[in-house]
Amino acid sequence: MRNRFYPVAIAGDVKQAFLQVWIKTQDRDAMRFHWYEDLETKKVQTLRFTRALFGLAPSPFLLGGVVKQYLQQFQERFPAEVEEIKRNLYVDDLISGGETSPTAMHLKETAQTIFEEANFELHKWHSNDPDLETASTPTIDAEQSYAKEQLGAKQGETKLLGLPWMKREDTIAVKVSQPKAEPTKRGLLGVVARIYDPLGLVSPNTLTGKLFYREVCNVQKSWDKQLPHPLLSRWLSWNKSLPDHVAVPRSLVKNREQITEIQLHAFGDASGKGVSTAVYAAVHQPSGVSQGLVASKSRLAKQGLTIPRQELVSAHMSTNLVHNVK
Repeated sequence: MRNRFYPVAIAGDVKQAFLQVWIKTQDRDAMRFHWYEDLETKKVQTLRFTRALFGLAPSPFLLGGVVKQYLQQFQERFPAEVEEIKRNLYVDDLISGGETSPTAMHLKETAQTIFEEANFELHKWHSNDPDLETASTPTIDAEQSYAKEQLGAKQGETKLLGLPWMKREDTIAVKVSQPKAEPTKRGLLGVVARIYDPLGLVSPNTLTGKLFYREVCNVQKSWDKQLPHPLLSRWLSWNKSLPDHVAVPRSLVKNREQITEIQLHAFGDASGKGVSTAVYAAVHQPSGVSQGLVASKSRLAKQGLTIPRQELVSAHMSTNLVHNVK
């Protein structure tokens, strides 16, 4: 979310980050495994991993602790840059940017300098400014090649924490349409649950699906039994109305210049069916003011509550969301 307040975005990740973290000798017994030397004789050898492994539950914690401790060594040399890296490092992904291209370039070069001293390599740089991408990044679109084509990735598309990012247009998107699902309670829940929308950009669509799912549950049909006719017609109509994707500008800032002020405005509302809230930002710059939706949330209204109480729930949601954005 913080990345959206930078007109110039950069994103890179640490190459083989987990494998760069050594495990202390006295702790390696927790990482033992059995290796069959000979399947015929079933001779087993017990070995231990010496480095943090990708996929183990404690590995992100180990990596995060190591990186945090390491960054503290550079706090005096690069105070502003280290704070920026700490705020924008997500496990092994650095997602940040700057108000101008030189500012973003300075952060990128400083981050590379800091991580190189620990033999961490920051690579696969992406940006909406082609000059900030690594020399190998043009081959990243070639990297897109066969595997990504099979997964349906578009040319020039990368991901920002799971959201498709079209760098050249500088838009982020939420994929809404899903593979064809059976008209059952299980199928409906699968469609709604598979929509990955951490910023709430398609809350109106998902809330409609949740409302419809509540009605289906009230009918008390089994998971895999086809919906009765009235609900089936509505299901087909709703499923057909879903857009393929919803794309919005990544940056909430129009001009590549200094930001003088950011104002956050929260709006909440409630009804007998749903409760929602949205947070907008007004970004002040010398050339003017930009506005845009930062994030939103929606949820089903609790049954039995009066409208005034639902309004209080909405106010509480708005307060929490604007606090999180802040």
